[in-house]
Amino acid sequence: RTLQRIWLLRQLQVKARQLETLTVVGQSLVSKLQLQELLDTITRETRAIFGSRIATILLHQPEPDTLRAESWSGPEDFVPPAKEYWASTDCLSTAAVRTGRLVEYAHLHSAEVLELRDVPAQPPVQAALLAPIVVDGVVIGVLVNYSAKPHRHNNEEKRLLGALANLGAVAIANARLYARVFESEDTLRKNETLTTL
Repeated sequence: RTLQRIWLLRQLQVKARQLETLTVVGQSLVSKLQLQELLDTITRETRAIFGSRIATILLHQPEPDTLRAESWSGPEDFVPPAKEYWASTDCLSTAAVRTGRLVEYAHLHSAEVLELRDVPAQPPVQAALLAPIVVDGVVIGVLVNYSAKPHRHNNEEKRLLGALANLGAVAIANARLYARVFESEDTLRKNETLTTL
């Protein structure tokens, strides 16, 4: 009974940390308007909650069919790649974009996979869980969680990454909405100036 209660206590502590992380990300959504800050918060908290090696958010451009790394969080020696567009055929994240579902790679050990553009070479990673970021029924990006060791994710971990990806979708939708509002206000100001003239 004592061992069972200790195990249960540890599970509850993990759940409490996960809930706290979701709360932090949710508060960031409310308090911050800058998209980059929001995406950085999501990748940082994803890495913290899973204890993973690297977390990243890639955004998808349908025309041309490319992916771009918008936010990375990794250890101190990790050097994030330059923000450039990669052909979707050269990326691991394409599977989540195409299917619109969570995709898991429990063992990233083949040379072909490790040569893909969005799989970090240093520090090495062994497993990945990818969650699509969906806005208005369209996959606009992917939240990726890379593990240092081969790992099969359980259903709770998958649901948690899905929830973080949904928060990312809300952040992106809000940022786009605010950008449209600011553009509209700017246009109104210009029209008022022209009318005055």
